[in-house]
Amino acid sequence: MKVRSFDIFSKLIAAFCTGRDEVKKLFDELAKTQPPTRKFYRKRYFSDGRTLMWEYRRQSPAGDQQDFVEVMEIEDGLIKRHCVYWVWFGVRVLERGEHFKKKAEKQAA
Repeated sequence: MKVRSFDIFSKLIAAFCTGRDEVKKLFDELAKTQPPTRKFYRKRYFSDGRTLMWEYRRQSPAGDQQDFVEVMEIEDGLIKRHCVYWVWFGVRVLERGEHFKKKAEKQAA
């Protein structure tokens, strides 16, 4: 099996947020750069009371969307850790820089 490595990290911005204000600021900024494939269709959640997770599958009723899995560790009713695991279609969206095209088009206008 041939493994292909992806050099996508230079295209990503790593952000660590503390508190609702920082998270809201990050989400507001991210909303400005979302490509058309960023949809929010998911079927169900899974939880054992401490871990909450769900999947955004590539195939949705409205067509292809970015595929990834979100996992949250919950403690005392608060999110203590939040991870996003990207799947191939979503990785390729990042690789092509589609998140940044919308922002670049606005700046050029």
